[in-house]
Amino acid sequence: METMKTVVLTVCVLSFIISIADVLKPGEKFITQLKPVFSLVFISGIIAAAAKTAFDIDFPVSEDISQSEVYDHISEEMNRSVSHRIEENINTYTKELLSNSGISCEKITSEINISQDNRISINRIGYKGKSFDKAKGIIEDSYPDTEVIRIE
Repeated sequence: METMKTVVLTVCVLSFIISIADVLKPGEKFITQLKPVFSLVFISGIIAAAAKTAFDIDFPVSEDISQSEVYDHISEEMNRSVSHRIEENINTYTKELLSNSGISCEKITSEINISQDNRISINRIGYKGKSFDKAKGIIEDSYPDTEVIRIE
């Protein structure tokens, strides 16, 4: 914080001095020569102020391992939660789909896979009920390339 205060104060002082020098310049023909000089003075003043106050940029290359483990744990929990929620939505939709077709079911399960590029594929849908063959046909029509299994 002290570094920022020093740099801001230096910028303000240098800006004031450069503005006064710009007003007092002898003529317009010196403007092309004075602009680079003012810019160099301005930049060197900022760098000198930052260097004087021990300007330190800290890039934590090796963070504490526990933080990485916490992140991994949170990421895994989030992925499990998202997968579970998607599976619940698929189950609900499939139950409604079968119900609208006049097929009752006791239980519907689903297994999904979320790839690295966030594509969702439905691997398997499980059906528990009396009309497995009819349900299988409807499910396969709605979810191509998905295995339909009977669950007990």
